Amino acid sequence: MRFEISEGGAEPLPPLDIVDDVVVIGSGPEARVRLPADAARAAHVRIEGQSWTLLAESRIGGMVRAEGDSGSVGHGMVIELGNYRVRVSATPMGTPASLPR
Repeated sequence: MRFEISEGGAEPLPPLDIVDDVVVIGSGPEARVRLPADAARAAHVRIEGQSWTLLAESRIGGMVRAEGDSGSVGHGMVIELGNYRVRVSATPMGTPASLPR
């Protein structure tokens, strides 16, 4: 999966291409996509395969979703966490996984 993170209206950071089976988005040490604690819980969103599950209330595609909601990852899905936007999409073919950063 490809994760593109932006803060406010700023340009996105370089994309993260992650090949892990499970990816956690949050502020804790177990989060593969890590954001500041004022934007996300330690574990805020869990993505497994092509499905997401919210571990805390969030906005997805501009719509408020409750903790426990889940669904399939769509192309270009945007998760809003505080002032941050995380766009989730498929990694382009042939792109190597990003190094942890």
